[in-house]
Amino acid sequence: MNNDDVNNNIVEQPKKSNKGLIIFLVILLVLLLGVGGFFAYKYFTNEDNSNEKPNNTSKKEEESVYPPDGVQINELKNGTFSIGCMKEGTLDYVNKVPVKKGDIVTCEYGLEDPYKIETVYYQFDYGTGLKLIEIKKRDNQASSKVEGNRVSDVYTRPQPVLDSPYYFRFEVLDDTDVNNLVFRISNIVIKSISNDYYKLNDESVTFKNSSKLFYIYEVSTEDDKYIDITNNKRNDSNSKLLNEYRCSSEECYDVESRGDYILFDDGSHIAFNYITGEKIVLDKFKKYSIRLVSDSKLRGLILFDETLGGEAYYSFESEKYIVDFKKGQYLNAFDGYLYLSKDDDSSDKLIDYKGNDFVPTIKELHKIEETEFYYIDAGTAGSIYFFFNKDGKALFNRKSYSSLLQGTYQVTKDGNLILREGNKFVEYNINEEVIYESAEYNDFDFIVDINDKGVISSRYIVAVDKDNKLKLIDSRENLIHEFVTLNKDNEVHWALSGFYEYQKKHGIYMVVQDNSITDKELLDGLKAQGEEISDYTLEEDRGYEYYYIPTTKESGKFVTVIGGYAKPILYLYPEVETQITVNFSNEDNLTTTYPKFKNEWKVLAKPNGDLYDSNGKYYYGLYWEEDLNHKVDFSEGFYVTKENAIEFLEEKLTYIGLNDKERNEFIMYWLPILEKNGKNLVYFELTDERDSFNKLIINPKPDSILRLAIHVKKVNNKVNIKEQKLETFNRTGFTAVEWGGMTY
Repeated sequence: MNNDDVNNNIVEQPKKSNKGLIIFLVILLVLLLGVGGFFAYKYFTNEDNSNEKPNNTSKKEEESVYPPDGVQINELKNGTFSIGCMKEGTLDYVNKVPVKKGDIVTCEYGLEDPYKIETVYYQFDYGTGLKLIEIKKRDNQASSKVEGNRVSDVYTRPQPVLDSPYYFRFEVLDDTDVNNLVFRISNIVIKSISNDYYKLNDESVTFKNSSKLFYIYEVSTEDDKYIDITNNKRNDSNSKLLNEYRCSSEECYDVESRGDYILFDDGSHIAFNYITGEKIVLDKFKKYSIRLVSDSKLRGLILFDETLGGEAYYSFESEKYIVDFKKGQYLNAFDGYLYLSKDDDSSDKLIDYKGNDFVPTIKELHKIEETEFYYIDAGTAGSIYFFFNKDGKALFNRKSYSSLLQGTYQVTKDGNLILREGNKFVEYNINEEVIYESAEYNDFDFIVDINDKGVISSRYIVAVDKDNKLKLIDSRENLIHEFVTLNKDNEVHWALSGFYEYQKKHGIYMVVQDNSITDKELLDGLKAQGEEISDYTLEEDRGYEYYYIPTTKESGKFVTVIGGYAKPILYLYPEVETQITVNFSNEDNLTTTYPKFKNEWKVLAKPNGDLYDSNGKYYYGLYWEEDLNHKVDFSEGFYVTKENAIEFLEEKLTYIGLNDKERNEFIMYWLPILEKNGKNLVYFELTDERDSFNKLIINPKPDSILRLAIHVKKVNNKVNIKEQKLETFNRTGFTAVEWGGMTY
């Protein structure tokens, strides 16, 4: 059969329609996509990670955002809960780096505690300057439930460290008022895997704003009034808003307040009159560091030339320099007069605002008890003094005596003054006649015993003579007791020494560093004395406390640990009279406490800072010492000499945010240490750093808290050190302030 035959035999069949098949395939594809999408959704949203074992997921998905009714909720003492907020796309924390309108910020929390966590319940809220964009899930580690502003985070695997399963995204709507730039988490309750419930303290983060607005308040206390310059609005009845200052630059801060004027560093020096609102731009002096001389008027400026290393005084009334620049010359301004000093103490004097000698009136003088001597306090820190008679005549050739309350003078029973002059002491009567002059010593200090009524009951001098003997003498250099002969490796810690009571023995205790003491000798000695030994004891410097008990003439020595956190004191300023308890995260670190610390301090606090215990006994602060504080490497800080120590402390402490009283007491304690060292490296440890070592637990929780520790290291030569950038503390609401420090 040929091809033609085959072709001829083909009969054309009618074509079948494919329409039904196409419809069937479309329906099948839709079904497959639907089922696949459903399982994909379940796969990506299921809290039970495929790599983890199920853990009652269905039960946890039904978890409420509130703890069950009727459960016992205990206080969690050891856990730490924290919030961190960063500008999106950066590593900048918003409580450190300013935010501005339009910035996006992400906030998350973390919790570390000794319990295995199953569920965390909490509530959140935020200021009106913020807009909540979303609450976004981080990963599959938790099944979280959100209802309004309440959340429960349910953990599929119990763990001791909790990182935020959700993070919160905010947009900054208004950056003008930090009161409206706050993110808070409150009513925090955790449930452990053993079904125990624990309550934690509320936590919050206040964003730092870039377009700064300063509020200037007059704050009234029972005893005084003061000016408060703050970025936060005050709502208490004791505060009166006087004015506002809007910054024109991002790096803007207040430098100092004097009289009716505030000095702002706002791109240039600005003197702002907070009564009239007048702004005086001081561009003419922008190459200098400046301080104001002002009362109701701007009288002049104290100018510091960093290159020269000296100061001058410019008078606006005279429109000229009253005191020209000179190397090693320094000035301080006080009410109605200036204090002029030089490195060599050759021409210390007081001058008025026009440059004339200043003669004080009797109202400006303070009488020294038991004498006919008067003094004028030429320092807001109570640190520089001039002596006068009752007629205002300057004594001792107008020589100043620094740190009057810290061992530069002693009153005799006859009403004379014993003054420290270099490395010897000299006794004068009111007629400036020399009654007695001592030999030269390597070092010495005046030591007095003050009884319960605040009256001096005993007067002594502890001196290191030219043979390096540490001894106790009287004002005529008669030997009372010899403690020890010092070697080149010994150091007397004068600030830690003095009259006090130890193990019911009241006497003179001299702390002498001696690192030749072995670990075994130290530990055995501390155990024999009944002292607690911590994990850090062997890391500290060690030495001996040499003692002498005047009433019994008993003497001896015992080992001691030197260092740690010295002289910390806590001030409390609630807005209204409040019962307050204070505790520590590591209370075992405490050594000395006053009042006695027994599990906690509980006091009645008044808005002016007065504290009363349950027996009605008055305290102005809570005092303690710790056996260890973490040490710093001084990779940043400040180089400070005895010549500029006063100016340095007043400037930095004012900038950090201490008030007059706090600043006075801080300087009265630490100035003698800086001056005795001669040359120092200084580092300021602030709140976050202090909290990382031994956190204060205050209930009710303060609205603002400042913790400040100064680290001081003696050096032999000038050191070029990277300058530490400090932050200004803003007081708002119930305020707590702590200061202390340590030496190296």
